[in-house]
Amino acid sequence: MLPKSMQQQQNLISKRLLSIAVTPAAKLTYVYLILSITWILIGDWAVYTFASNDYNMLEKLQSMKGLL
Repeated sequence: MLPKSMQQQQNLISKRLLSIAVTPAAKLTYVYLILSITWILIGDWAVYTFASNDYNMLEKLQSMKGLL
C-alpha cells in the first residue's frame, strides 16, 4: 500500500486529468482526421487495385478521387 502523501498526490493527479475536457471543436477535428486518413488509405488502395498497371487509368482515377 502507498504512503498517505503519495495516495493524496495520486488522487490529485487523477482528478486533474479527469477535469480536462475535450472541446466539441477538438472532437470534430479528431473525427475529420480519422475520416481523412481512412479516405486516403482506402481510396488509394481501391484506385491502385482498379488501375492495375495502366498509368493513364491510374492518373485519371486519382484526379477523380481528388475531386470527390
